[in-house]
Amino acid sequence: MSDPDDGGSAPGPRDARGQRRFIAGVLTGALALLGCVGAFTAVIDPYGFLGSAVFPTAILSDRATKACLAERLSVPPQLVVYGSSRAMKVDPAYISRLTGLTSFNAAVSSASPADAWAFANFLHDRFPSAGKRVLWLLDVESFRARPLDPGLLETPALARYFSASARVNANLDSTWTLLSWKAAQDAYRVATSHNASATTRVPCTYRTNGVTEYTPNGLRQWDFHDLAQARGTRLSTGIDQSIAEYRTIYTSGYAGLAPTPQRWFQRTLAALRSWGARPVIVLTPVQPKLLRVIGPLGWRRRHREVVRYLNSVAKRTPFTLLDASSVASFGGSRRGFYDGVHMTTPNARRLVAWAVRRSSSTLTGR
Repeated sequence: MSDPDDGGSAPGPRDARGQRRFIAGVLTGALALLGCVGAFTAVIDPYGFLGSAVFPTAILSDRATKACLAERLSVPPQLVVYGSSRAMKVDPAYISRLTGLTSFNAAVSSASPADAWAFANFLHDRFPSAGKRVLWLLDVESFRARPLDPGLLETPALARYFSASARVNANLDSTWTLLSWKAAQDAYRVATSHNASATTRVPCTYRTNGVTEYTPNGLRQWDFHDLAQARGTRLSTGIDQSIAEYRTIYTSGYAGLAPTPQRWFQRTLAALRSWGARPVIVLTPVQPKLLRVIGPLGWRRRHREVVRYLNSVAKRTPFTLLDASSVASFGGSRRGFYDGVHMTTPNARRLVAWAVRRSSSTLTGR
């Protein structure tokens, strides 16, 4: 009988071979599962990365819609708004009342500086003699490392402003996303949807789905935020959702300003300046409750880095920088949000009026 205190016998060669076979089996199974997930999501292509066109995308891109609306304009816009979904409630008609200039809202969801690059070039080529005024609502998070949005690459009017190598690299970067559990869930949701249709293209229409509606000048006048509000969703619910999203961004996904968005930002500025524009860049507001949470998680540090970076760029390529991160800076309302970052129309109007006043004649030409 063996001594119970001696820890048992050392594993022999046969035991070691069994352990190796077990580990190899686990790894093989994991790789097989990963391959199945990747194959499933690639066929469904929930985000339109691969262009399989078997099912609709899980998230419709508004880039094609905005490009189409810009193509339909009969009068060249004298002032263009760039930005992310946070800028979509900036009303060009209201800007026109303040400035006397025709205006177009070219903001798109989850925008990066690459989006501004594409739309700036597209609008310049479409209207070479148009006015040269730009209001760019820039998020602190715009300088995160992210691949080109597939909506840019799937919209010929915009994709032509990116090199073939940039498009290939973007597709390769995006493909890794298809191996995630979140992509598999979205793929399943798309595959089992009763509204599936064999297209990944966003129609050229003012109404892109059952909820979102655009005006001819690019304003997103009705969307899921408005629908949720109309159904009684409380602001606190939206803020809690934003806290969950941005807590993740600042604890694991935004360690510093990435080089690629900086390059696109500087290229866009250089192009705008070469066409005679002096942009007004406004750092977008954050709802105070969200700001209190993400401030110490890294937002304050990233905000300082963004401001420092923008000031350094402005010395070489002049533009007007306005910081509206705090709602108090422009007299905004902390209640004038749908969630932690998206403003309601009245708050967006307060921001625009403040920016027009603070930028002197840069946005009006008067």
